[in-house]
Amino acid sequence: MKAYIKYILVAVGLMSFCANTYASDGNDLLSYCSAAEEFMDSGEIPAGKEVSLGVCFGIIEGIKDMTILAEMEGLSNVLNVCFPETAITNGQAVRVVLSYLRKNPKDLHIDRSLLVLSAYLDAYPCSD
Repeated sequence: MKAYIKYILVAVGLMSFCANTYASDGNDLLSYCSAAEEFMDSGEIPAGKEVSLGVCFGIIEGIKDMTILAEMEGLSNVLNVCFPETAITNGQAVRVVLSYLRKNPKDLHIDRSLLVLSAYLDAYPCSD
């Protein structure tokens, strides 16, 4: 089972590098997740931002689930992200990612999936 998880992680990683014309970067992610933050703070969906919310929460949840799956399979050393025992919510994950993006504007040209993973690594590094 662990071998399959490694292959899945590698495939997801490679997909994030492929087809740059279809890839979205940190600038887009910052925009999408800022709309999500506005929704979380106000409780109302910002006009015309429904798709942005879906994209933000989808990316955040997808990378979070991939990371949790790797950790459950004993592959924390592959991604080096260790979430706390009590699971983080998607809202908390959005705020972690937004904080990272705002602190690292020089990296906004990087693929959004890699930036989400970098934000998790920055916030929840594994301690050896």
